[in-house]
Amino acid sequence: MPATAAPVLAELAATAAALPPAAAAAWAVLLPRLVAARAAEVAYPTAATMEEVAAAAPAPPANAADVAEAVGTAVGLAVLLRGVPAAAASRLSYIPTGVAAAAGVTSRGVLLSPPAAATTAADGAAAVAAYRVVGDAAVAALADARRAGKGGQGPVVVVPPAVAPAMWGGVGAGVYLAWLRAAGWDPWDEALRRRVEALYPARLGLALLRRRLFGGF
Repeated sequence: MPATAAPVLAELAATAAALPPAAAAAWAVLLPRLVAARAAEVAYPTAATMEEVAAAAPAPPANAADVAEAVGTAVGLAVLLRGVPAAAASRLSYIPTGVAAAAGVTSRGVLLSPPAAATTAADGAAAVAAYRVVGDAAVAALADARRAGKGGQGPVVVVPPAVAPAMWGGVGAGVYLAWLRAAGWDPWDEALRRRVEALYPARLGLALLRRRLFGGF
């Protein structure tokens, strides 16, 4: 796991260490679903379609465990996108094959180098289109989870305060996805890379402090 995820892990560890029995029981229900959903998105080989990717995340979430799955899905997809260059260095691509084909990606090699270095402009645009589909799915999963917590289009899904930190992986995912969108959905973008390296730890730390004070994820 990237070092920049450490603030979330630290919060989880600190919270778990002080849990009373009732809260520990709630964590035992929610955490496995969140972790399983996240892990499913970064497994290899990948799913073929976004329908398969999203199958484990009910929309809209109906209970706290569903919220955990939606957050886990969003986090997993954000990690998948952030890891595109690193995976490519090992000649791997985690972009669903069906998504890549639908976006017009003509060969796996197109996803193993920056869109700006593609042989043709069409190849570069197709790669970015595939990244955007995955990014849109991540944004939608996170939005569903946050909306459920506010009762946006149905009853409010109450996430017990004691387990709210388990959802804070969504905070980091939201920060990265917003920056990726600003970079035109190109995970290889040099300005995005510099921004993540220079600012992400501090930005995540501030965002987590705000959630600790005011709630949410």
